[in-house]
Amino acid sequence: MLLMDPSKKISFNRCIREGDLVIVYERHDTMKAVKVCENSVLQNRFGVFKHSDWIGKRFGSKVFSNKGGFVYLLAPTPELWTLVLSHRTQILYIADISFVIMYLEIVPGCLVLESGTGSGSLTTSLARAVAPTGHVYTFDFHEQRAASAREDFERTGISTLVTVGVRDIQSEGFPDEFVGLADSVFLDLPQPWLAIPSAGKILKQDGILCSFSPCIEQVQRSCETLRSNFTDIRTFEILLRTYEVREWKMDCSKVDDGSSVACPPCKRRQPSGEESVRDPSSPAVMARPSAEARGHTGYLTFARLSFQLAAIIPLAVAHTLGNLLTNVSLGRVNVSFTHTIKAMEPFFTVLFSVLFLGEWPTFWTVSSLIPVVGGVALASFTEASFNWIGFCSAMASNVTNQSRNVLSKKFMVRKEDTLDNINLFSIITIISFILLVPAAILLEGVKFTPSYLQSAANQGLNIRELCIRSLLAGFCFHSYQQVSYMILQMVSPVTHSVGNCVKRVVVIVSSVIVFQTPVSPINFHGTAVALTGVFLYSKAKRMKPMPKAT
Repeated sequence: MLLMDPSKKISFNRCIREGDLVIVYERHDTMKAVKVCENSVLQNRFGVFKHSDWIGKRFGSKVFSNKGGFVYLLAPTPELWTLVLSHRTQILYIADISFVIMYLEIVPGCLVLESGTGSGSLTTSLARAVAPTGHVYTFDFHEQRAASAREDFERTGISTLVTVGVRDIQSEGFPDEFVGLADSVFLDLPQPWLAIPSAGKILKQDGILCSFSPCIEQVQRSCETLRSNFTDIRTFEILLRTYEVREWKMDCSKVDDGSSVACPPCKRRQPSGEESVRDPSSPAVMARPSAEARGHTGYLTFARLSFQLAAIIPLAVAHTLGNLLTNVSLGRVNVSFTHTIKAMEPFFTVLFSVLFLGEWPTFWTVSSLIPVVGGVALASFTEASFNWIGFCSAMASNVTNQSRNVLSKKFMVRKEDTLDNINLFSIITIISFILLVPAAILLEGVKFTPSYLQSAANQGLNIRELCIRSLLAGFCFHSYQQVSYMILQMVSPVTHSVGNCVKRVVVIVSSVIVFQTPVSPINFHGTAVALTGVFLYSKAKRMKPMPKAT
């Protein structure tokens, strides 16, 4: 039906071949899926049909039996397949399916995840909607049902577009490999509210979720769960009313009691002459509601993943303050002293990890941080350029930067949020830029006028070199922060801050060499003690707890 190989693709313009799946159409309510085999026959009330007579004919052809009866051979479209497939579970029909695909905004190339494969009715239509470059991943907790669905997808030719997995989504959630990748998610589960957090994790920002529930109580509980991280929550019930249009013979002049009645008014061109006389008992085309109209099937609840701006703004504020305070410290004291103070980051990270993440360190981990704190204190009190503003600014930057890292880690590991480290840092940077622009214009913007720059150039300032160095500094700093966030997602905040201390060794040594910063013996030993503490921490993290005696 949807084979990717153009030579094998089934369409109304291709002839039927041996091995094809065809829909044998007897009447609108009697159809059957048949695999074409040259030596096989189909027997029904109209006679015997040889498959060999079908081969070479186009889809949509009318074929005759040995008794003169006939059927139509149709291509197995998703709409027809829904009407003939084996019902292993309750299925969605055309009205619900078309509504789902439209409101999930599924187009070719989308990645769609479905939980509750069932008979595969919806999955077949989803596959056609995402073809030829998209893919549908569908999961069912029942292994035999999943295997049967996999066989059906092979028969209908959509196995290259659909991957069937066996997984209990309610208890296990969707696989982590799909985090932030899904365009749409469809849930057909008895307790969909249990899978909604996992669905929010795998959806892209602005992705859409749909949940099918037969009972309104399920809808109510699902909507309560959706309100935390989703927006635009809407529930629909699709009631399809079909009409039968037939030709009827009715006597407009008589009714059951024998009284005369007038024919119903009819808007039509009035014939002239002899044609104006109409036989009151002549056939008339009439439309009436179908006697077997399908009633309630279920409720469709749609929701769009909301943007987690409220949780990101505090991170952006901490990021802005951390960088601002670091630059204030660098302006007041030597570069080496600022980074020696910032080597205390692991101490603050341990504290915030306990407060925000509930991660308690081991005794050896805490002990290894004592040399870090002591070494920094020793180096600070013997620093030639010691300044309280510089010291307090560097210490405050430790607090803001490490609170940002710990809260960012908490954001990264939350199942209901979907931003990865790159997107999270990008949004934090954008918000930080917006926060700093007014302050920069207020403090520095007036100075950078053409007259001011010309005056500075006359005093020996190289404007071109200033601009180039500013751009290089900004690029390098942003690249460092981006890599730092990538590492933060892979390790704990404490390990991340200790790794930062190793970086500070390079910064301290480089600043001493480049700026010829005077270093006293006590200052040198204090810095060495602090860096030794960093080394001891790395060893303590590798220590495994001793097994308890039994």
